[in-house]
Amino acid sequence: MANETRQSGHVNVANLNNAIQETLIHIDLTKTFYSITPSELNIIEDGSNSIWKDITLAATGIGLPCIINALIQNQKSPIFNSEIFWNSLIGCVSLIIAVIFGIIWAKSKNKCTELIKEIKQRPPYKVQ
Repeated sequence: MANETRQSGHVNVANLNNAIQETLIHIDLTKTFYSITPSELNIIEDGSNSIWKDITLAATGIGLPCIINALIQNQKSPIFNSEIFWNSLIGCVSLIIAVIFGIIWAKSKNKCTELIKEIKQRPPYKVQ
């Protein structure tokens, strides 16, 4: 078509319209495609971008060093002082938060996994 335009200087509008109207989709027929609703997609997205995991890891990262520091300070001096108190308090609170949000994270992860299994078990439909 480009050669015809260069030689004659005229554009065949009918051929151009037909070329524009064709839309080709390349599909690998060996792959399996699943249809999901927007709400199912939101559940999967929430399960994969979990803030609960980040809070669990951050609280664990704060709690464990504080507990270890409190134990080391207690070994050096068995007298209960403010350093041991604050390290123990922050460490215990952080580990409790880590456990709570870890449970919430596990539940949201299980919810997402169950939904994916359900989607995969749907009956196949023939595309015509």
